[in-house]
Amino acid sequence: ALLPARLLGGPGRFARHPGALGELLPEDSVVPLRERLLRTWAPLWDDRPVRVAKSPPNLLRGPLLQQLFPGSVLVIVRRHPIAVALATRRMGRRFAGRDLVELVEHWAIAHELFEEQRPRLGALVEFEHADLVRAPEAIAPVFESLEIDPVPPPERLVDTDAIYRREWGDIMRSRREGPALRQALEGLFDRVLRLGYRLDGFDRDSGPLRGAFSTR
Repeated sequence: ALLPARLLGGPGRFARHPGALGELLPEDSVVPLRERLLRTWAPLWDDRPVRVAKSPPNLLRGPLLQQLFPGSVLVIVRRHPIAVALATRRMGRRFAGRDLVELVEHWAIAHELFEEQRPRLGALVEFEHADLVRAPEAIAPVFESLEIDPVPPPERLVDTDAIYRREWGDIMRSRREGPALRQALEGLFDRVLRLGYRLDGFDRDSGPLRGAFSTR
């Protein structure tokens, strides 16, 4: 019911896997899976009062995870699809040659599937990666909604999208890559726009078009 990310194809591919969606379980299967997960995660949590399970495929597992752990909150950190695509290509040698259009389309697929699941979700918190690095204090509502004391960053946060905006600008100005890549991405412009971002102009601004923080 919860395949490891690597078996779903890993970063930039998991949303295309037929097993990516966390479908609800029959009631008699809930307790065994919950206990198995707790045994697996226990060494990582060390009896902490607030427990976090972080994995990109969890974007598509909200209904299932909330069935397994009643009262849990799904926390979504949104980030511009081009930043995600370029960051994925820097994850290691086997990712370096990945097609940028394929990676941006994967982001769109994943977020479209998430939007389909949204009505079935319980407690949900969303905020923007861009806002987190620009003004960490702006996400104070995240802590308030979770009813926990704010925790300041252990070190000064930097705008990690800046390096990707520069890289994207270089790509777009390249006569060899820019025109073909722009044309290939045009079919994704409207899909990404509906999800709150613009593909054109990323080299100038990676911020979202909609509100930075929401909760329910």
